[in-house]
Amino acid sequence: MKKRLIIFLFSVNVLFAQKKQPDLISLLTDMDVQIDMTDAVNNMYNFKFPQAESEFLKLRSKYPQHPMPYFLMGLSNFWKFQANDDNTAYDDKILAYMDSSIKYAEPLSESKDVKISTEGSFFLSAAYGFKGRILSDRGKYAKAIGPGKSAMTYMQKSKERGDLSPEFLFGNGLYNYYAEYLGETMVWLKPVLALFPKGNKKLGIEQLTFCSNNAFFTRTEAQSYLMRIYTLEEENAKAAIPIAKYLHITFPDNPFFQRFYCRLLFSSGNFVETEKVALNAITKIDSQYVGYDALTGRFSAYMLGYIYNFKKDSEKAKYYYQRTIDFGEQAKAFKTGYYLHGNAHLGSLLGKEGRIEEACNCYLKIKKYAEKDEEAILKEATEFIEKHRCKKKKG
Repeated sequence: MKKRLIIFLFSVNVLFAQKKQPDLISLLTDMDVQIDMTDAVNNMYNFKFPQAESEFLKLRSKYPQHPMPYFLMGLSNFWKFQANDDNTAYDDKILAYMDSSIKYAEPLSESKDVKISTEGSFFLSAAYGFKGRILSDRGKYAKAIGPGKSAMTYMQKSKERGDLSPEFLFGNGLYNYYAEYLGETMVWLKPVLALFPKGNKKLGIEQLTFCSNNAFFTRTEAQSYLMRIYTLEEENAKAAIPIAKYLHITFPDNPFFQRFYCRLLFSSGNFVETEKVALNAITKIDSQYVGYDALTGRFSAYMLGYIYNFKKDSEKAKYYYQRTIDFGEQAKAFKTGYYLHGNAHLGSLLGKEGRIEEACNCYLKIKKYAEKDEEAILKEATEFIEKHRCKKKKG
């Protein structure tokens, strides 16, 4: 996560635009564009990609030489893999759309009209930022440095050219927060950070919050990052939960938001709401909703198994622990905590019922896949295997 942030630090930003004339026009703050794009953008965040992209392509037909429709199409493809960021199927499309956005943003940035040139710099910063983000997510850190620096350069130009709308505060907020955060948590990075403007975590959060409340196009992106910052960096679940709840309610078919909200509820001990949200996620997986895959299944099934075990409902607990294991095997995520602990809990329940052979199967999986730092469950598995002389099934 932190490695990705290092490159993304020099990348930050997001979003959009529309109107007439395909060349030197400003669309970002156009109220007509905001009205026309409201449903499309909401559909994108709610994982209704065909509906969203249909409108984005209409926008491209109307303004074929403006960066906005290309950026929107790139952003749409970016969200397609947010449910599972190991999915690289959309990378080439995202990079191609961002390149097109850059191509059409450059003439805007050279305009003598301050509003138009500022918008051009905004799209250049945003498109380069997402290129850097994708490349760094894939571990291509050297290749990501160039786009990252370009994103930073154009973000600074945007700031210097006038009174910016709330949309522009998204990139500024991310930069301010992570510039200071990375300097605090990754000391070896300080010489590099010294070459760039100093960050300010407090100001960054304030800017992202303002953007969340007042922006149109960048509102959801800002809310998404605030949720992550409060959860992962600030370790402030109390501040993150209301944002996660809002995002889940507003975009109920977004698996990333649903999974994030469910985990926050679970970690805060709110098992009543966790059960509702997790059951809903499992239903969507079984109904083959877009983006609801084995990753969401692992999280949801494990939480349900834990909750039903806590309630002493062993039948439901066993069912959901088994589903946790099935989802893990489907995703080939054998070394993850959910898979290993799902096996441990199921093995324990089966052992108590005298179903030794089935329990052995669970504990043998732990012995096979668990790393040395999983001391507790490795000890449990070893003791059970030795006591019952568990042997791997032939064939």
